[in-house]
Amino acid sequence: MSVGRQGSAPNACSVWVRRGAAACLLAVVAACTSTGDYLGDVAARPDALDKVANADLSARKPSGGGFLSRLGFGRTQNNRQGEVYYGYQQQLTAGERKSLERLSGEKFEVNLEEAEIKVAARTVLGEVLGISYSLDPRIAGKVSITTSKPTPAAEILTMFESALHSSGVAMMRESDRLRLIPANEAFGAAQLDPGTTIQPGYAVTVFPLKNVSASTILPLLENFVARPGMVREDPSRNALIFQGTAAERTAAIEAARSFDQDWLADQSVGIFPVNNSSAATMMPELTRVLDIGEGGRGRNTIRVEPIERSNAILVVAKTRNQLQRAASWIERLDRIDASASNLRVYKVQHLEPRRLASMVNEIFNGAPASSASEDPASQFPPGSQADGQNQGANGSQAATATPDQRMADSLPAPAGETDQPIPGGGGSQSGVRIAANPENNTILIYGRPDQQRLIEQAITALDRPQEQVAIEATIAEVTLTNELRYGVQFFLKSNDIGVGGNHGSVGLFQEASKAVLSRTLPGFNLLLGPDTEPRVVIDALRGVTEVKVLSSPSVVVLDNKPALLQVGDEIPIVTRTAQSVTDPEAPVVNNVEFRDTGVILKVLPRITGNGTISLVIEQEISSVQRSQAQSLTPTISQRKVSSTVSVTSGQTVMLGGLISERQQRGRDGVPVLGDLPVIGDAFRSNQNSATRTELIILIRPQVMKDGMDAQHVAEEMRSQLRLMNEPSRNVPLRRPAKTMIE
Repeated sequence: MSVGRQGSAPNACSVWVRRGAAACLLAVVAACTSTGDYLGDVAARPDALDKVANADLSARKPSGGGFLSRLGFGRTQNNRQGEVYYGYQQQLTAGERKSLERLSGEKFEVNLEEAEIKVAARTVLGEVLGISYSLDPRIAGKVSITTSKPTPAAEILTMFESALHSSGVAMMRESDRLRLIPANEAFGAAQLDPGTTIQPGYAVTVFPLKNVSASTILPLLENFVARPGMVREDPSRNALIFQGTAAERTAAIEAARSFDQDWLADQSVGIFPVNNSSAATMMPELTRVLDIGEGGRGRNTIRVEPIERSNAILVVAKTRNQLQRAASWIERLDRIDASASNLRVYKVQHLEPRRLASMVNEIFNGAPASSASEDPASQFPPGSQADGQNQGANGSQAATATPDQRMADSLPAPAGETDQPIPGGGGSQSGVRIAANPENNTILIYGRPDQQRLIEQAITALDRPQEQVAIEATIAEVTLTNELRYGVQFFLKSNDIGVGGNHGSVGLFQEASKAVLSRTLPGFNLLLGPDTEPRVVIDALRGVTEVKVLSSPSVVVLDNKPALLQVGDEIPIVTRTAQSVTDPEAPVVNNVEFRDTGVILKVLPRITGNGTISLVIEQEISSVQRSQAQSLTPTISQRKVSSTVSVTSGQTVMLGGLISERQQRGRDGVPVLGDLPVIGDAFRSNQNSATRTELIILIRPQVMKDGMDAQHVAEEMRSQLRLMNEPSRNVPLRRPAKTMIE
């Protein structure tokens, strides 16, 4: 047996201590003459266990962009200071510190070969380490300890304890001294090691668990690390109790620490809301896609759980990529149940919501559709007809360029139009409910997704911008002279039309427009060339006769909407007279209604698919005869034409043929002498004349599909206003049209 001592300079010792929740192993690394430096280097040399114990293992949310960012994960949070509360750590007792100071001095070389335990204890504990000890007299046996190089005192103590344990001897710690007893008596006599470091000797160490239950780790330690009976469980405090030597306790605690890990520290967690379906319904589909079911390949890498109260899915994955893959599949599977009814809101862009909802309801719910009369005149309200009568107050001069309230009845009311939701009928889409909300211009659709898609397709096809029609009308009264004795249209179509001065005729059209002149429509209608404006026709007729323009309005109206152009008076007419037959002095009660007179033009344009415009035209010129102007039952003379024509945009249509004749009788003579009988004829003359006039209507519609067309029409009307301010040119009779149109 030999023991060698190697000295070292003061303050050259170093000690590392494993601290934390786990028990620690004490090792003396340098022999120091000063014991105070042993504890000074504890924090200076952390090992791998210190790094693991101090590492930040808190769960982290996935960061970055991509799909998870769009779902709200990985967003920047406001940085806040964290608050850390450390648990209570027991300090070393005075006796333990004194014992450690004794072990912190020198390095030794030990060579014990088959030495008696009594001799070995005296040499190692008494002489080398300087530790007080007691030896049970029943102990007998031999031990062997050999070091190949100078070894710190703490390591020599650990080696000596292991050698004693193999010989059936346990080293117990009592305060600041050691007691050597038989190993079979140590199980009941072991004391609790309260320090944070593993002290040499046979003792009991309590290791509290932080993240895993003690019942989970206990079977693992008993099967792989600890000997039977070495580890016990404390369920109330979730701790493990280790009993054994310092080496045994150190190995068992290190194994327990490796199992006691926060399982969320290396996990990525996400909560994904389900918007269109149910989280519970989606779970089986998601389980099959990710293959995380029973025996699946991804069972231990991804976990998914439904959160029913928020209709979301909780995903816990090993890696960020797995979490993103699960999120993408949740988004793909989040589809509306095709068999369940739900509510969708469609924002109407152009049409009136109630009318659009009514039309769609007629298609899908089989609501009866109202029918309109084939008579073009029925498209206008009865109150605005020439033969109708309208209640009013006093007659007044008025000019109206837009439809009044009475024109709202000109089109048939859509079936089922109501502010209340329209229930599903017995049609092919039974169960569908469609309702309009005019306040925010929306349509509500309740039904299955396939029904909603079909209805939305129909609504999208119907909800298109409505085209508009700019209507330029000229109503003129032409005096029929000898050259116009057969009417204006006959004059325009006769062979007298040309560019020469034959018979005073006036050329109106170019060669390309002559073919159009040969086309006539029922009712003495005449289509003029697309480049011929109403003003050109009026100027041409003014060259051969007297032309009186009664009205020349212009109006812009939506497609398939009526326009009313009216200039005139309201004439009171007594329709009924009543008087009491019992009281002769009773007053006469008259029922008076008002009748619209003057120039009244009603136009209903319809734009067809090929770009042509179908016009339903109703024109009326009415007036009260002068002799009965003050009568309560006046005679109203009227000229009225009703027709339906189809023209292209920019083409002028002329309606004519309404010829009226006015007889005038007069007598001139010498006063008194002209009234004498027999000879009075010599002093007077009788004048009888007849004036024939024809009413013509020139209408020129133009389609406005967009803003460019509207700007073009506005510029054209502006140019016409400029021409109206210019001095009118008197076109002489029989002047060729070639020079007139220049």
